Amino acid sequence: MAIDYNWCKFSKSGTKQETKLVESKTILKPKKPLKAKTKLKAKTKIKSKKKKTRTKAVDISANVKSIVLERDKGICVICGIKQGKPNGHYIKRSQGGLGIEQNVVTLCQECHHEQDMGQDTKLYTDKIKEYLKGIYENWNEKDLVYRKGV
Repeated sequence: MAIDYNWCKFSKSGTKQETKLVESKTILKPKKPLKAKTKLKAKTKIKSKKKKTRTKAVDISANVKSIVLERDKGICVICGIKQGKPNGHYIKRSQGGLGIEQNVVTLCQECHHEQDMGQDTKLYTDKIKEYLKGIYENWNEKDLVYRKGV
């Protein structure tokens, strides 16, 4: 990229010693090699973006998704439509809900949205709770929340 430099020539005229701009030219300097920047980039270590332990714990793994999808037969556990995806946490991720099969259900897009942000969130959550209790004999909400070091 060329850098523009303005070069000005001044002259004095008359008895009042006035200074006027007589001429203005643009001088383009040639490109400088980027070796210094390249060397700097080579020396800079790139940190790998490791997920935090909590983030890993609340994510739903591919294995858990396949187990939940098979368990629920791809059917939304709320409305019964056959377009469900195994992506609904009973205890929300933001609250430390683990990505384990005892905390994940298959939901259609509409029910998942309503369960997360709708006006009847409690109704949806209660329905999911009853569903999970019916499947898992010793189901306990306390076992579904991430606890550091456990």
